[in-house]
Amino acid sequence: MRTQLEIDEALKVVAEAAKRGSADVVAAFYDQYSCPAGSNAFLRAAKAGAFPTYRPGKRLLARREDVDRWIEAHPETRAVA
Repeated sequence: MRTQLEIDEALKVVAEAAKRGSADVVAAFYDQYSCPAGSNAFLRAAKAGAFPTYRPGKRLLARREDVDRWIEAHPETRAVA
């Protein structure tokens, strides 16, 4: 489990990258539109506290590794391609 200090540091990095419009945000984070689980599932899980999120403006961001871990922990909800 991440400590509050690690989360705070990650949020600072996200805020800086988001201000610059950096591609680092895209590479390291999912937003509600890019999440492979779908936007509604992403928003419901974020609201339930399944993974830490950050909102720079209107976008809701979560670390890719946290979201991927959440998706892997819920295999029964994944759609079959």
